[in-house]
Amino acid sequence: MERFNRTSETAARHLLSRCLRSSRWAARMAAHRPYPDAAALLAASDEAAYDLPPEELLAAVREECRLLRTDELARAFLAADEPSTPAAGAGAGPRRAGDGGGLWSEAQLRVVRSMPRAARTAVRAAWVAYEQRFGHGFVLSLEGVDPEDALNHVLTTVRSRLALTAEDERVVAAEELRQLARERLTRLIRSDRALDFGTECAEFPPFAPPLGLPV
Repeated sequence: MERFNRTSETAARHLLSRCLRSSRWAARMAAHRPYPDAAALLAASDEAAYDLPPEELLAAVREECRLLRTDELARAFLAADEPSTPAAGAGAGPRRAGDGGGLWSEAQLRVVRSMPRAARTAVRAAWVAYEQRFGHGFVLSLEGVDPEDALNHVLTTVRSRLALTAEDERVVAAEELRQLARERLTRLIRSDRALDFGTECAEFPPFAPPLGLPV
């Protein structure tokens, strides 16, 4: 927390924009530092997110989903065919030192590749149906979900949310974004790695943690 409170305004906004893709939210959170503790930080995060107008929340959802499409792990997870190991330097996202596939390690990619093709195909079909119905991608927090249950949880949740009205789904998606922001903020302030606080730091991966996999 001390490192986050001490960082420059520009760096803080950059860090915060990785937690929720809203410049207004990031600016407000940065301006209200210092935070005395994690509880105060998370309470401020919720309040700032609740105050965002609907169009900005929708823009944040769309940006989250745009980044999701550039992530090797997410592409591998959603691929209908068998994903291959990304070539060095492939993909649009920034890299962490020691990672074998963009934001994710080779071990994480191997877990994704081991998932049955039929299961990944079912998730992909539900994902596409969701995008066609609501006009934006699907966001979901998997905090507390057992990794063994992650695939079924994603599929079940996508299908259940397909039954919602557009207005009700906007409310649900906004709440998932707020939860993702809380999880990412928690991971950020607990980090003891200096590179996580630099302007060249990698994006937080989708789902934070993604699909129930360890980070």
